[in-house]
Amino acid sequence: MSSNYRKGLIVVDSITKKNKYGEIQLDPKVAFQLNLKIGDIIEIKNEKTGYITVGKLIKSDPLDVGTGFIYLSWFLRRNLLVNINDSVSIRKIIPKGAKEIEFMGFDKPIRMKNINNLKYKLPTIILSIGDILSFDLKGHLISLAVRRFSPNTTAVVVRKNTRIICNN
Repeated sequence: MSSNYRKGLIVVDSITKKNKYGEIQLDPKVAFQLNLKIGDIIEIKNEKTGYITVGKLIKSDPLDVGTGFIYLSWFLRRNLLVNINDSVSIRKIIPKGAKEIEFMGFDKPIRMKNINNLKYKLPTIILSIGDILSFDLKGHLISLAVRRFSPNTTAVVVRKNTRIICNN
């Protein structure tokens, strides 16, 4: 795992790429230079604000070789507070399993009867502090922000034994 960031990648909208929640595509030349493989977890840093989020590397289009682009979904761009054509830095990381994760309502206070139902919505999503998640839970649109988690690391994955807390 490298502690050095690869700087200067230009953000492009992934809407035409049909990426799923948290997936990224990267200039294949950059991926090769950084020894990245499909499925690797990439930390993405907004070069202006320092905000960080993470995404999973998926296969890129061979036509993107040498472009210096990174394709980010609206979800990742929102979490980073970056726009199309902004510059970001990346590095490979290895997320840890979350022992505990605390969420808070993003746009309004949230009260959930069984907060542990979230475990079944989040098993494949890699989370970092400040990430905002929006999804349907029994017919209601829920928007949650990641407030904190343990262990203290850049990114975590929710596991079956993860303790979920929701505070406002």
